[in-house]
Amino acid sequence: MGNGWLLKIPYITTPHQASIIQILFVLLGKLSLLTGLGPAETLFIFRILGGILLLISSILFIRLILPKNLQRLTFILFIFTEPFPDFAKTVLKEAYFTWVWHFGDAARRISAGPPHYSIGKGLAVLSLVLLFSYIKTGKKYLPVLFISTVVLSGIIYPPPVFIILISLGICLLIWLLASKFKITKITRYWGFILYFIAGIIPILILKLELAKGYPWNMWNRVELGWNDPYLHIELDYFRMFWWLFLLVPVSIPVIFNNKTSPEKIFLFVWAVSGFFLFPFANVMSVGKFRFTEGWQILPLSAIGAITLINYRELLRKRLNRILITGLKWTAVILLSGYFIIFAGLVLRETVLRLWPFWRNVYFHPHDLESFRYLDKDVPEGAIVYTDAFPANYLPAFAKVRTFLGFSDFYPKFIDYQHDLKDAEAILQNKSGKIETLKILKAKQADYIYIDKSVYGSHELDEEFAEKVFDNPKIRIYKVKSGAL
Repeated sequence: MGNGWLLKIPYITTPHQASIIQILFVLLGKLSLLTGLGPAETLFIFRILGGILLLISSILFIRLILPKNLQRLTFILFIFTEPFPDFAKTVLKEAYFTWVWHFGDAARRISAGPPHYSIGKGLAVLSLVLLFSYIKTGKKYLPVLFISTVVLSGIIYPPPVFIILISLGICLLIWLLASKFKITKITRYWGFILYFIAGIIPILILKLELAKGYPWNMWNRVELGWNDPYLHIELDYFRMFWWLFLLVPVSIPVIFNNKTSPEKIFLFVWAVSGFFLFPFANVMSVGKFRFTEGWQILPLSAIGAITLINYRELLRKRLNRILITGLKWTAVILLSGYFIIFAGLVLRETVLRLWPFWRNVYFHPHDLESFRYLDKDVPEGAIVYTDAFPANYLPAFAKVRTFLGFSDFYPKFIDYQHDLKDAEAILQNKSGKIETLKILKAKQADYIYIDKSVYGSHELDEEFAEKVFDNPKIRIYKVKSGAL
C-alpha cells in the first residue's frame, strides 16, 4: 500500500484511485509526525486556530464593509444569536443537545466544527476582505492574495466559496440592472472577474475528483439522502438564526432604496442565499445542508444591525425618548437572558456527553500494544475485520485496511447497519460457523480484531481462526486461508 493510502480510503477493500479531497487532514497528519504531537492534539489545536481565523476574518469584514456606528451592534448579533428550540422535543424527553441543529448554537458556532469547516470558512471571508480592499484601494498586490486565498479556501471546503460566488453574481446583476449598465469605472469590476475565475477553480477540481469513481462518487448519493423532506432542513435552518431572519423582510425598504450600494445588496443576497438555493439542491446533486454553510450569520448580523439602527432613528422622531430607551433595554435583557439560558443548556449537555472516556478518543496501553503488533507483525495492506470504532482508527496506527470506517461509502445506510450487525455478531461469537465463513470470505478478511472489554472473552472456532495476539483487553485472530 505504501504512502498511497494517505490519498486513498483505508476503510475500503475495493481498489480505487487516489484523491486530494481530504488533503487538509493528510497535511495535519504530516504536521503531527513532524512536531511529535498526537493526532487528537493536532486536530484540537487546528480547531482552535480555525476558529481564530474565522473570528478575525469576520471582524475584518465587518470593519471594512460597515460604518463605525454599525460595527459594534453587528458583532454583538454575530456572537450572541442563539437558535430557537424545537419545542416538539423537551429536556424531559431528549437531551437538549438534539434541540439545535448542527453547529448552529452560539456557544459552538465558531470553532466547534471540524477544522476544514472553520479554516475553509475563515479563508473564504478573508478572501472577501482582500477583494473589497482591492475594489476600494486598487493596490496591485491584493489580487494575488485574494486569488490564492479563495482557491485554497475552495480546496479545503468548497461550499462557502460556491455560495459567495453565487451571491456576488446576483448582486452584480442587480446592481447593473439598477444602474442600467452605466458603468463609469470598468476597472473596479476586474477584481470581481478575477475572483470568479479563481473561485471556480476548486469547484472544477472537486468535480474532477468526484469523477474518479467509487468511493468518491458516493458523495453525491449521500448528499441527496440528506434532502429527505422529513429532515425539514429549511425549518431547522430558520430556527438557527430565527430572529435575524424575521428582520429580513422589514430590511428590504432599508436596503433597496435610492441610497443603496453594491455592498448592501451583496450582504442581503448573501444573507438569504440558503433559501433561494434550497430548491436547486437535487438538480446540483448536493445536500441542502451545504447551502447553509456559507457563513450567512455574518451578513445576517450586518443586515440586522442596519435595520435596527434605521428603525431606531425613525422611532426617535415619533416616540418619546424614555420609551425608546425602555424598549432598547427590554430587548437587550430578553435576548441576553435567552442566550445565557439556552447556551448554558448546550454547555451542560456537551460537558456531560464528553465527560466519560470513549473508545474513539482514548486509548488504553493495551490498545497501543495491539497497534504495535499490527504495525510490526501483520503484512502491509492486510484487511482487519472489526467493528465501527477500531475500523476508524486502526489504519492510522498500522498499515492495514478495514471496511466499516465510514458509512457514507455505502450506497444505502441500511447496508452499513447490516454489516455492522454482522460484525458485532461475529465478534461476540454469536454467528453460526457457515455464516461467519461466508462473511469473512466476502470481506476478504485476513485478521479479526476483538475488544474484549466490549465483546467479552469469547473464543472463536480454531478451524478458521488462529489466535496470534492476546492481552487483557485486545485479542487478534488470523483467519486461516484454507478455511475460506
